[in-house]
Amino acid sequence: MIFLLPLTVASVAAAISWAALLNTSQGWVNYYLGLLHLPQPNWLASSSAAMPSVIITDMWSGVPVVAVIVLAALIGAPRDPIEAAMVDGASAWNRFRYVTFPAIMPALVLAALLRTVAAFQQFALFEVLTGGGPGLSTTVINFYVYQQDHRVRERRLRRGPGSLAGGHHGDSAAAPVRAHAPALTPRGCKRIDAARRLLRRQQRWISRSGFSLKSRASLTKRPGSTAAARCARCGRWSCPPSGPA
Repeated sequence: MIFLLPLTVASVAAAISWAALLNTSQGWVNYYLGLLHLPQPNWLASSSAAMPSVIITDMWSGVPVVAVIVLAALIGAPRDPIEAAMVDGASAWNRFRYVTFPAIMPALVLAALLRTVAAFQQFALFEVLTGGGPGLSTTVINFYVYQQDHRVRERRLRRGPGSLAGGHHGDSAAAPVRAHAPALTPRGCKRIDAARRLLRRQQRWISRSGFSLKSRASLTKRPGSTAAARCARCGRWSCPPSGPA
């Protein structure tokens, strides 16, 4: 069951491990190739070797699934046709080609379909190992879509934080206003309520007193009273004496 261990490894962890193995100067792969006096390619930085490196990494994590499916198909294959072919004197290759292989063909098709779907969904290996490079040699469809979306978001972020809120062009004008609007805290709400109560009290006091506060030196008349003068220093009202003391 050791061959099932790659299924328990996350894609990002597998990509980091294989990036260390395929390192040009310190990787184990090039180290053993050097011991055998074989060429040591730059696996992840060469346009001709980058995609095979990603494929090898994906095969390492995907072969156990195929192996389990094929093993189950071999166990479930009927034994009578194989025994009849042995009685007829068929060789091992002919028994596999004409009897065993047609029996496991549906399982192979299923395994190939699952691996194809998983390959189209692969993202972590391209992001960690090559980043879509060198050039566009490993830029597959899903990674290309991710790169384009990332560039669009960067352009919107440079235009302003409000442009990220509006997905359509019509919302981009009003979005910055909403984005820069400060959020009120509970303490700020209490201060606003206190200021409103103070303003209402001042308005009630002014309406009951019956005069305006436009100028400290203004002269007005109180309702139901004689002419009154307002002090320029203290702002209090003082009625003139009615006659000599």
